[in-house]
Amino acid sequence: MEVLLPDAGIGISANAAMPCTMTEFERAMRPGEQLMLTRLAMLSFLESVFAADPARRAQMEIFLTRELAEEQSSVVLSM
Repeated sequence: MEVLLPDAGIGISANAAMPCTMTEFERAMRPGEQLMLTRLAMLSFLESVFAADPARRAQMEIFLTRELAEEQSSVVLSM
């Protein structure tokens, strides 16, 4: 098949860099920590949108947009 030949015009090139050439990787987050942070972020997001009490929604929005990143060094907030 000509389509699978290098430089056939579909983004495959014979001059492309080889994949996975990195020899060192940054330290990964522990799975338990990732799970905890994901749960905290999801709960605070859902509560900030769907909580019946407006005060609770405001409290969870503050937690999500400010306090979570301040309390957890692994969290980086970008908006």
